Amino acid sequence: MSKESRQEYKRRWQRENKDKVKAARERYLNKNRETIAKRSQEWRKNNPEKLKELKPHWHRMSTYGITKEEYEEKLRFQKNKCAICGHEPLKGQKRLCVDHCHSTGLFRGLLCQSCNRGIGLIGESKEKLIKALIYLKWDPYKD
Repeated sequence: MSKESRQEYKRRWQRENKDKVKAARERYLNKNRETIAKRSQEWRKNNPEKLKELKPHWHRMSTYGITKEEYEEKLRFQKNKCAICGHEPLKGQKRLCVDHCHSTGLFRGLLCQSCNRGIGLIGESKEKLIKALIYLKWDPYKD
C-alpha cells in the first residue's frame, strides 16, 4: 500500500472536518474582508469580459453545485431545448434554467423559464399536476 501523499491527506482531512474548515474560512474572511473586497473589485475592473463569461457559472456552481462543464454537457444532451416542452430559450432569455428538486437539492435538467416557473408555482406537487391534467381534459361544454 502506498503512503498517502500530503495533498491526499489534506483533502481527506478537509472532508472529515467540514465544520472546522468552514469555521477557519469564516475567520479568515472576517479578518481580511477589506483586502478581499479590494482585490475582487480590482479584478472585476480589470477583467470585464472574463467576468461577463464566468458570472452565470459562478451562480450555478454556488447555488446548485453544477460546473460549467456539467451545464454545457446537459445542454448538448438536451440539444439546447427545454426538457419539458422541447423549445429553445425565448429571444430575451439567454440560457435555460437549472431545475432542481427543492427537497433533495439534486439537479434534474434544464428548463425554459415558462416550464421552470410552472413547476415552481405548482409547488413541485405530483398530486397538483395530476389534478391540473384532469382539469385540462375536462370540457365544461360537453357535460
